[in-house]
Amino acid sequence: MVRRNALSLEGDGRCREVLDTLDIESARWLGYSMGGRIALAGAVMAPGRVSSLILESASPGLREEGERRARRRADEALAEGILRGGMEAFVDHWLGLPLFATQGKLPPKVRAAARARKLKNTPEALAACLRGMGTGAQPSFWDSLHDVKVPVLILAGEEDRKFTQVAERMAAAMPQATLRLIPRAGHTIHLENPFAWLAAVRTFHP
Repeated sequence: MVRRNALSLEGDGRCREVLDTLDIESARWLGYSMGGRIALAGAVMAPGRVSSLILESASPGLREEGERRARRRADEALAEGILRGGMEAFVDHWLGLPLFATQGKLPPKVRAAARARKLKNTPEALAACLRGMGTGAQPSFWDSLHDVKVPVLILAGEEDRKFTQVAERMAAAMPQATLRLIPRAGHTIHLENPFAWLAAVRTFHP
């Protein structure tokens, strides 16, 4: 189990600051990939601030410290590469990863728009994100899944085999989880099958 005061997660903390600023006690949290891990952190570490969760292509992290240590080294190298090589080189590298291969079926205009959005980031911000909120920097929440007592919608793309398996394991461990596998989609469900994604989100009524 992760103790609430064991680690101050930057993303989770910022989300709580937003709720405080808006004078909102709790809210429905929706997160994609890294954002899903941050939303899950909120449910584990500040359960009173989360009324329900929607997790898209998300993971509770890496179980073993050795795995996290290796991932931190890889993310540090990637962060340094971003700072040296700039955004275009990083975005081309990132979109070329096997995880995003299913985006190749998207219309060229959609792919170009997604690439343009990524290029609006700055190298400094992305490097800081990798160092502070990457998979290696965050703890494992696998052993805390049973403590998440709020309704959870877990979404995974049918063509994303790795995260489909992760989603199935998460759903089995969480008391109030609903698993939806979205057809004709890989890791970026909201981009690859937006209508099915929106339908799943809109019909989730915890």
